[in-house]
Amino acid sequence: MPRPPRQQKLTLSLLKEATTRTGALRNPESLDSYTVPALSRSEDSLFLKWTPPHPPGWMRYLEPHVSEDLPDLYAASSGAVLFVESSRRLFAVTFGQGRHLLEPETLESDFGLKVVLNSVAPDQLKSVDAKTIDETTMHTRRDVSRDSSLSALWS
Repeated sequence: MPRPPRQQKLTLSLLKEATTRTGALRNPESLDSYTVPALSRSEDSLFLKWTPPHPPGWMRYLEPHVSEDLPDLYAASSGAVLFVESSRRLFAVTFGQGRHLLEPETLESDFGLKVVLNSVAPDQLKSVDAKTIDETTMHTRRDVSRDSSLSALWS
């Protein structure tokens, strides 16, 4: 049986009202920008940042302490932000390291949680995973042994 096509995970953030595309970006002048005609013909909607492949910084630390030659290792990073407007609100879809391109204070907090809570049966929850993105990202998971309400998960 052939494999089903891979799905692309999307991370969607809602920008605060009156935030512009470039106002949501940390350093818009350092990014490559592109127009996506299906989204806007007059404004750039896609912003990218990438680094070419290079030896990882930690290699300089390790090499003097190893008796054999280490293989040629290369690291690279890339990220993208795609801005989508709907119902007069602006959303940011991030890819790769794209979340680091956004100014955190321009994002509506708890947007994802509110979307999920409005989309699921509130009395059939078994777990909640949360991620607080800040200088240090905090991951939390709360589980219950049977279907419960949200208040049981946060009490």
